[in-house]
Amino acid sequence: MKYLLSGSFAYDTILLHKGHFHARILPESLSRLNVSFGIDDSKHEFGGTCGNIAYNSSLLKEDVLLCSSVGNDFDVYRKHLEKNGISTDTLTVQNNLPTAHAWILTDQTNNQITGFQLGAMNIKPQLPNNAMEMSLWHLAPDNSLTTAFLAKIAKQNNVEYFLDPGQSLPSFLEGDADSVFSFDEMIKNATGVFVNEYESQLIQDKLKISLRDLVSSGNKFLIETLGSNGLNLHTKDNVVFIPVAKASKITDPTGCGDAFRAGFLYGYSRGMELKNCAEIGAVMGSFAVESSGGQNHTPTILDISNRLKDSFQWELEIADVKKFKNNTKRNI
Repeated sequence: MKYLLSGSFAYDTILLHKGHFHARILPESLSRLNVSFGIDDSKHEFGGTCGNIAYNSSLLKEDVLLCSSVGNDFDVYRKHLEKNGISTDTLTVQNNLPTAHAWILTDQTNNQITGFQLGAMNIKPQLPNNAMEMSLWHLAPDNSLTTAFLAKIAKQNNVEYFLDPGQSLPSFLEGDADSVFSFDEMIKNATGVFVNEYESQLIQDKLKISLRDLVSSGNKFLIETLGSNGLNLHTKDNVVFIPVAKASKITDPTGCGDAFRAGFLYGYSRGMELKNCAEIGAVMGSFAVESSGGQNHTPTILDISNRLKDSFQWELEIADVKKFKNNTKRNI
């Protein structure tokens, strides 16, 4: 099942700090924060939530319908996507604005501090002509007004959608998008919600609701990622813990969460159990952390299936896996 994917496309500047943020940040001084961190390395990458999820979906041979605004400097990114078999025909180019840009500072324990320039994301994208043919929309982090607009359109047309607020969550909780569609309504009508541990606590504190009550009030599930500790899958019946899949090495966590989402969506679009969807997501995330940036890992579908078997004792049963298994040719 093909699904609609909205979110950001951004050029990423990744800054690596080999120390620990907590060594320089005093919790009691957060209200007057003034710190600096040494930069041990820097890289320029293709990123953005929509871009990263689309790239990881292509590794799974999954075709997605993109809905996002990009800028007048997008040509280099476009060529990269098309080289990886990703159609960019439904992206909206804002000719007077640059593509969004993220500056991501990462420490030794994979904590991140991000600065983000919206650029073209300030303008709402055009909805693809065949958007209503998609039975699922995944609303990845974007301009809060765009996400609210798409969530409202989905609800009005009885389209199932996943809400993935990410960096836009504070904006939602402050009511910045209420003129379009309130966050209460967005989260109430979403089939699934994706948040990290900090974001889940923020939602509970601001909305005065527990995660259990949240999933009991209409959501089928909530994914709460726990960084290197795995994730919790919340449903109205229980909470299932999913550990991380073991990576061959840990290089950079950038894009790990987006890789997880691509894996989860792959399983969900094929009618798999939520637990299995999360396990595929964990495997995809494990490949992402092995390379710097969110779109430089290149596992084959067989690599993905094998790690799924090693980590969770089951494997993908699809034509692409069988094709790799039956291919006896080797590169010399």
